[in-house]
Amino acid sequence: MNKIWRAKTAICIFLDAVLLLAGMAYVFLISSRVIAPGGFLTDMSVLPMVMLTALFVLVLVDAVAAFAVSTSTWHSTFLAVSLLLYYFFSEDMTVSLYNVRLYPNAALFESLHYAFFLLSVIALFVLWNYTYRLHIPARQAIAACAFAAACAVAYGVCVMFRVQSVVAFLSLAVVLPLFIRTYVSVCRAKKDNFNFYVTGFILCSVCGLSLAEIVCNTGLVSAFPAGASTACAFAGILCYAVIYIYFIAGLDKRALKASQYKLQYERVKSQALRAQIKPHFVFNVLSSVKSLYRRDRESGDLAINLFSRHLRANIEALNIDFVPFEKELDNIQVFVSLENLRREKPFKVIFDIDCTDFDIPVLSLQPYVENAIKYSKVNEKEDGYIRISSSEADGKVLLEISDNGVGFDLGAIRPSSCGIKNSRERFLLLIGTEPEIRSVPGRGTEVIIRLGKNAKEDFQNENDHRR
Repeated sequence: MNKIWRAKTAICIFLDAVLLLAGMAYVFLISSRVIAPGGFLTDMSVLPMVMLTALFVLVLVDAVAAFAVSTSTWHSTFLAVSLLLYYFFSEDMTVSLYNVRLYPNAALFESLHYAFFLLSVIALFVLWNYTYRLHIPARQAIAACAFAAACAVAYGVCVMFRVQSVVAFLSLAVVLPLFIRTYVSVCRAKKDNFNFYVTGFILCSVCGLSLAEIVCNTGLVSAFPAGASTACAFAGILCYAVIYIYFIAGLDKRALKASQYKLQYERVKSQALRAQIKPHFVFNVLSSVKSLYRRDRESGDLAINLFSRHLRANIEALNIDFVPFEKELDNIQVFVSLENLRREKPFKVIFDIDCTDFDIPVLSLQPYVENAIKYSKVNEKEDGYIRISSSEADGKVLLEISDNGVGFDLGAIRPSSCGIKNSRERFLLLIGTEPEIRSVPGRGTEVIIRLGKNAKEDFQNENDHRR
């Protein structure tokens, strides 16, 4: 499977590179008169108007889909609008307007054409960031938009001095490395990258056209090749058509996958609940409450209150998928307090919390704390502890549950350990990460969980895509 994925990626990179050079090749074919003027591609009387109408229809269709279809979003509509405006101010449209005796300002049209080229590039990256969960930091996004705005203004000024090619080349020198970096990030995700490859054609097409315009502006070619902008617009429409066909063809497959996912998740959820509310745990707590009432009514009331909070949290877990991290910590504190009711040597839990503004799967950490209480024997040591910590770096959250107990051999974990098994499955299903367990006999155990701060939103978006 890995070889197939690499082969597919290599083929798509090759095809994108071919399309990237298509604009340049067309320029040189025109300049060497291999393509003679006056042909279909150079007859700019009607074709640009037809292509503009087709782009306008594309925008309308995508806008309706964004409101009517649950899996559609405004991101693709934003891209379609950007491509429409990009083509409207192109060289082919300028010639077409001249043919119908409308005389636009050529310098203004050229400046706006470049500005909407930058907007189309931004729209593509916005679409990729949403679709493939790239989580581009806000600072980088703002810096990219500021750079694009500065380039657009500088281009408008440079047009008056006929040195706009410098600005255009600078922007391409920034866009192409960013595209390659994004390409690598998406390919590493090893998801269904078909839409990325197709929309990558759009970026390569507009960049190829921009390269052609740079060559023309430097004087290497006497005139801009008629039809190049129209060919670029046609490539964009064709890409959208391919994406729509792919989407429609995959509806049944996605529906089946969503149904299987729902059944699997409900099974894991049911198992998790049964694993959390153990009969022997309930019996032990009730026995402890009974003993407390005999000694101290106030302590008995406190224990009953803790037990009711614990049961409420477990029942609520049937109807929710995520809870705020602070709520999960509160559930753990209640659970540990209930465990300590019947122990002469209570467990010491240390909370080292630096980050709390994120959500995690409900009752997903308790199995690891319960495992530490059951097997670590830290309550038999004077300096024994169970430590729960959270920290944040680069938009990612790192959770750690560790103890300095007896530790164990990782190979000795039983397949029937339902609590940890269910927790692992839920982390995999809900946020695509798997807890890492490290343990050294005689030194203790450590559980490490890495997740994104937007794990809940990503899960909801993924569910929308599955429907």
